Amino acid sequence: MGIKVTYSVYIESNSGTKTDVLTNLPDRTEALESALKLNHIVKDAGYRGKACKVVEHDGKK
Repeated sequence: MGIKVTYSVYIESNSGTKTDVLTNLPDRTEALESALKLNHIVKDAGYRGKACKVVEHDGKK
């Protein structure tokens, strides 16, 4: 039985503050697509954070 890998999507502000938006996503492709969609949403809303990023459960970017 293998290790189950999950992914999270978070927003990092210019000050370095990180906020989880989505957690426990089972599929990397789904996580990447979600991060891209969120990037468009936050930029359209005028948010000037660094970006939405995807992280594996073990902390690997």
